[in-house]
Amino acid sequence: MRIKSPTPFFLQSIAEKYNPDWEPISRVEAEDLFRKEAIMFGNSDGVPVSKACRLFGYIPVARIWQGNLASLERKDCYVNQYSIDKKHVSYITWSGFKECVTTCNIEICAADEQAFSEILEHSETEEHARDAKKKKSSAEVSERLKE
Repeated sequence: MRIKSPTPFFLQSIAEKYNPDWEPISRVEAEDLFRKEAIMFGNSDGVPVSKACRLFGYIPVARIWQGNLASLERKDCYVNQYSIDKKHVSYITWSGFKECVTTCNIEICAADEQAFSEILEHSETEEHARDAKKKKSSAEVSERLKE
C-alpha cells in the first residue's frame, strides 16, 4: 500500500513551483549538470534537496519526494538522507535527478504542444472563415451575373 505524503512545506518555501528559466535538456546535459551540482554523501553523490528546489522548482522535487516510497520497492531511491550526529541532510540521487529533469522537460514540452495546438486551431478557424467568405463572395458575384 502506497502512503501519500503531502508536499513538505519547506520545499514550497525555498523555491518557485517550476524554475521559469528551465530549458529542456538531454541526458548528456543532465549528467553534466548532476556532476556539477552533486556533492559527496558517504559513498554516494547527490544534490541537496534545497539546491535541487532552486534548480528545478519545488513541484518536480516534491513529485520525487512522494514517489520515493514507490521507488524503494524497486531499490532505486530518488531521495536519500545522510546523518552525522544529529545533523541530517536530504539529497537527490542520480535516479531522482533524472526524474526531476524529465518532469521539467515534460512541463515545458507539454506547454509548447498546447500553445502549438491553440495556434493551429486558431489558424484553421481563420482559414475556414476565409474560405467561407470567399464562397460567399463567389456566390454574390454569381448572383449579380445572373441579374
